[in-house]
Amino acid sequence: MVIRPYNLPEPDRQRRRKDSHGKNRYLDAVWEKARIVVEIDGSQHTNPLDYWEDMDRDNDLKISGGYDVLRFPAWLVRRYLAHVARSIRQALAARA
Repeated sequence: MVIRPYNLPEPDRQRRRKDSHGKNRYLDAVWEKARIVVEIDGSQHTNPLDYWEDMDRDNDLKISGGYDVLRFPAWLVRRYLAHVARSIRQALAARA
């Protein structure tokens, strides 16, 4: 919904990787060259345990790979595409 209408470079989607604990994790969108990850969080991510797992994964991505993670709630992606696209574009430009 965001990539093509806002002319952003295509990310890899649903990329699987093992975290530092050996657990398989799936990244919603990743730009490997820029080391930017975008995660879209549905309502299940408000559960404290799920929220902690998200934070732990973000920390692992930063510590082990130098990735920056941008997180957006699903409702924001549906309603404010321009804001999401602008944030992604700024993150990619900062890493260029």
